[in-house]
Amino acid sequence: MVRALRPGRAFQHPVLVMQRDHDPKDIPLSLRLPVEEVDASPQPFSWRATAEERAALKAWLGIEDVLDAAFDGTLRRRSDGRSIELVLNLKAKLLQKCVITLEPVQTQVDETIRLVYTPEADASPGCDELDIDPLAEDPPEVLEEGGIDVGRLGCEYLSLALDPYPRKPGAKVTYDEDGSGAVEEEHPFAALERLKRRN
Repeated sequence: MVRALRPGRAFQHPVLVMQRDHDPKDIPLSLRLPVEEVDASPQPFSWRATAEERAALKAWLGIEDVLDAAFDGTLRRRSDGRSIELVLNLKAKLLQKCVITLEPVQTQVDETIRLVYTPEADASPGCDELDIDPLAEDPPEVLEEGGIDVGRLGCEYLSLALDPYPRKPGAKVTYDEDGSGAVEEEHPFAALERLKRRN
């Protein structure tokens, strides 16, 4: 999927250009924000996944389903007049497979990403030429020609935010005396039942 957001007040008018033959191994969504007209005032943008985009994200992430995915945020030009500050609020409701029961379990993502972009000519030299200060601000991202691809950024951070061990509430593995495991789902009388089995 490729969406391009044209300049305009608050980036409110997206122009949809569908790329139907995308490689599912690649990022499934491109949503580029031009920055030529961005000034010092925070300029908002927003996006919510269509059904087709949710299906593409589901396939790319390799999960049970993407129930909802959206982000909003702002762009503003910093006081140096060249670099751009991005704030991106990413939210998603997902279905992942429980690592214990293998049943679908709903998980949520709620992340805020803050990045600074600067033209390549202004970018800092490579890490091998720098003394790394762990307390210093992260180096800026390189501002690519055509603007900032917030769709790609959202996909990358969504994949990083996935729960690596989704678990259905109450589901756990218990072990018998012979060491074999069995899946149990906790309920209000589970502790009492375990006591009865021991007696």
